[in-house]
Amino acid sequence: YEYCYDQDKCKWVEWMTTIPEYKPNPDQAFASIIVPTADTVRYTYVIDKLLLNDKHVLCVGDTGTGKTLNVMDKLNNNMPDLFVPMFMTFSARTSANQTQDFLDSKMDKRR
Repeated sequence: YEYCYDQDKCKWVEWMTTIPEYKPNPDQAFASIIVPTADTVRYTYVIDKLLLNDKHVLCVGDTGTGKTLNVMDKLNNNMPDLFVPMFMTFSARTSANQTQDFLDSKMDKRR
């Protein structure tokens, strides 16, 4: 899983060579810094291809592997304007009615 196929060069390349060199922004808040790694580049690539081909995405994996971070970054910063992200938090006490009310509040209503 260390390589991806570059169709322009017709050869296998390391994941980190598919993105520009990372240069940190000194004015950016520390908590919002995302340093790309081979894993995050891989995850983001797969998510990007699935979303742009109208496929559903389900990210699974161990705790702390960056699933939420990668998905939220992709949806908030790196998607076309066609996509409007909406995030929901569920707990054991979240009811179906609460979920429906939340979704309805985000939708345009037409008569």
